[in-house]
Amino acid sequence: MTSAAVALHAVSAGYGRDPDVIRDFTLTAHAGEVVTLIGPNGAGKSTALRAAVGLHAVIRAGSVRVNGEDLHAPTPHRALRKGMVIVPQGRCNFPRLTVKESLEVATYALRDRSRVEAIDALRSRFSFIDEWHDVRVGQLSGGQQQAVEIALSTMSGPSVLLVDEPSLGLSPGMQRWVLRLIRELAEAGTAVVMVEQNVTAAVQISDRFVVMDQGRIVMEGSANDVYHDPKIRSVYLGGRVE
Repeated sequence: MTSAAVALHAVSAGYGRDPDVIRDFTLTAHAGEVVTLIGPNGAGKSTALRAAVGLHAVIRAGSVRVNGEDLHAPTPHRALRKGMVIVPQGRCNFPRLTVKESLEVATYALRDRSRVEAIDALRSRFSFIDEWHDVRVGQLSGGQQQAVEIALSTMSGPSVLLVDEPSLGLSPGMQRWVLRLIRELAEAGTAVVMVEQNVTAAVQISDRFVVMDQGRIVMEGSANDVYHDPKIRSVYLGGRVE
C-alpha cells in the first residue's frame, strides 16, 4: 500500500493546562479510504481530529504527517497549506449569506488556484451548488447546510478531509445523503477521517473503524468486522446490531 495521506503517530493532546484527552494515539488513512472513529462520548474522538489540525486542542507529544510531510505543531492554516482540512461539529457557516456569497468568501483562502476556476470546479462536482445558489444558507435544512460546508471544505482541493459528526441532528434520510456524499469524495481520491455516532449508518460507507475509549484506541479493523465483533456490540452498541 502507498504511504498514508495522513499519519498521526503516538499523539498525546489536550486543552490548556488540563490533562491530555488522548494519549499515545496512532492513526493512518490512505487516499480513497474512509476511517471512522467510534466510541462513547468523551472518548477523545473529536479531540483527535482537532489536534491533527491544531484547532483548540494542542499536541504535547507525537507527530502529524500529511503526505509524508511533518506539520510541526499543527495549526489550521498550516494544515490547509499541506492539504488537510476539517469540517468541525455543528454548523460553522454564515447563515445570512447566500450559497453563492459563501463560495466567494471561501475562495479567499486560495493562493495558487483561480477563484473562478475553483468555483466552477465546485459547481461541476456538486450539483446542489447551482440549485441553492441564491438561497441564504440559514434557510437550508440541516442536512443541506452540512452538504454545503463539506463542499466548501473541498474548495482548496485537499488530500485529507476530517469530518466531525456529519450526521448530527439530521433526519435519517439526510444522514444517508450526507454520508454518501462523503463516500463519493473518498472514491474520488480523498482520504477521510470521520467521527460518527451513528455506527449503523457509518459502517455502510467506512473502510475501517477505530474504536476509542478514555483517550486511547482499544480496537481497529475493517468496518464490517469491528461492527459485528461481539465485544464491541456488547460494550458500545448496546448488544445489538440493526
